[in-house]
Amino acid sequence: IVGFLFSLLIPGLMDNLKIGPWRGNTEFIAEMNYQGSKIEAKPLEKRGIKVLVTNKSTATWDSRDEEHPVFISYHLLSAKGELVEYDNIRTPFPRMMRTDDSALVDLSVHFPAKKGDYYLEVDVVKEKVAWFKNKGSKTILIPLSVS
Repeated sequence: IVGFLFSLLIPGLMDNLKIGPWRGNTEFIAEMNYQGSKIEAKPLEKRGIKVLVTNKSTATWDSRDEEHPVFISYHLLSAKGELVEYDNIRTPFPRMMRTDDSALVDLSVHFPAKKGDYYLEVDVVKEKVAWFKNKGSKTILIPLSVS
């Protein structure tokens, strides 16, 4: 008990302690899983990458929604994790995704022209609203080599 009380008196000591429910926006929670290994590609190649996506949010995702469709996409990062290209091709979900629905999506990827090592940071986006990452959802990083 003394240690706990002491920790309350020292600012910042308990900043990383997380107790209780999700603190992000519950309408923007995606769970993604990639089972492959490092992607090897040619410059400017176009290919689909299989990603399992589960809707863990309280909202239904609809890629056909006229005002705010929801898609899976990616950001291109350098091997050092620096942003190379933020907005990339959007891939629709095969159907409406309700809470706890999962789908194996064939993520459309256009590989960069410049040879090198990269990461695809896979994320979900609700158009004209937000990328899920910016609302607290986790992304996945897929290593990529263009040669």
